[in-house]
Amino acid sequence: MEDPAHPAYPVGLEDYDLLRGDPEEQATARQRTPGVLLPESDPVYGAQRPLLKHWTQG
Repeated sequence: MEDPAHPAYPVGLEDYDLLRGDPEEQATARQRTPGVLLPESDPVYGAQRPLLKHWTQG
């Protein structure tokens, strides 16, 4: 059961696009990846934002 205080997806980005890693999905995933938006905060560390630091350096 999802904890409403700690949603799995950032607020406003709940309409997620889910691919499961099947080989036939690879081309689709590569096309969609550049359009993935950065969350406003790191879902684990919040304001410290290490995820965002690595995401933008990647």
